[in-house]
Amino acid sequence: MQALVQMRPEHDSTTLADVPVPKPGRGQVLIAPRAVGVCGSDLHTWRGTVSWQLATPVILGHEMAGEIVDIGAECGPWRVGDRVVCETNGSVCGKCRMCRTGSPQHCPDLKVFGAHTDGFFAARCIASIETLHSIPTELDFVTASMTEPVAVAYAGVISRGHLELGEHVVVVGAGAIGIFAAQIARAAGAASVTLIGVDRDVPKAPLIASLGLGELVVSGRDNVVEAVKGQTRQLGADLVIDAAGVSAAMQTALDVVAVGGRIVKIGWGPNPFGYSLDPVVAKVVSIVGSRGHGWLDWERVLTLLSSRTIDVDSCISAKYEIGEWETAFRDMESGRNVKSVVLFHD
Repeated sequence: MQALVQMRPEHDSTTLADVPVPKPGRGQVLIAPRAVGVCGSDLHTWRGTVSWQLATPVILGHEMAGEIVDIGAECGPWRVGDRVVCETNGSVCGKCRMCRTGSPQHCPDLKVFGAHTDGFFAARCIASIETLHSIPTELDFVTASMTEPVAVAYAGVISRGHLELGEHVVVVGAGAIGIFAAQIARAAGAASVTLIGVDRDVPKAPLIASLGLGELVVSGRDNVVEAVKGQTRQLGADLVIDAAGVSAAMQTALDVVAVGGRIVKIGWGPNPFGYSLDPVVAKVVSIVGSRGHGWLDWERVLTLLSSRTIDVDSCISAKYEIGEWETAFRDMESGRNVKSVVLFHD
């Protein structure tokens, strides 16, 4: 079968290759992906700039919606023909404290699809039944493929950010995760939501406005602090979501967060800060990280998508065939697309 494989950690080692069709083992199913989203981490892997270890060669992709086409032993209620999405936990130990308390995404032996174990940019893929969620009948495969990135945003805003009704929210980073996070904050009853981007995000401004998220604030062009003060009655943000990851994003977060406010860091970035963290002390700020998502996050997000509370379809800029993968990647990297989705057909 055809699959998109990262052969080595370095750039220029991503290629379409013929690989064997895997066979499901005990507690595993064989899935035919139908729609797979391109993530920013896929772009970093392609460019050789990831800040985590890769186990290469590895099939890329972790934002998948597909159909079960074969099952192994002891797969419980799952059947051939079931439509599913799959968490990113490709492999966990199942025995550690984190696994036993419902947070397998923090297992010390975690292997993530598309990074440490084969992912979903392939005609067929394997997943354990513990990672599966049924796709509601109201959702098509393309919309359902956005469950994973929306779950990342949901976990940051709700599960880790603990957003409360009437709070002021700032989201730093106007990529897909940032736009999804802003929508979730608005839907959860935030008093105001301010989305901060950079020059390359300006073409997204009409989309952002159409989603009811107001005017994009552009760092380097606009006075970010004054813009946030204007939205928050001069108080600053109760909750700031760092959906960018670069060190400048955290500095912006510290500039706009209110006294006693919270910063949730979702975005990854290997660069050092290079500036003082004294504002954390001066403003009595809480900073927490948000990595991945839990089982309940996925179930709640599927409900949000089914009810169209979160609009992901408007953020899917284009669809591609697997042979067009590099165009799909480049169109996201350039900022032309908010999300690219690769389609698979039998």
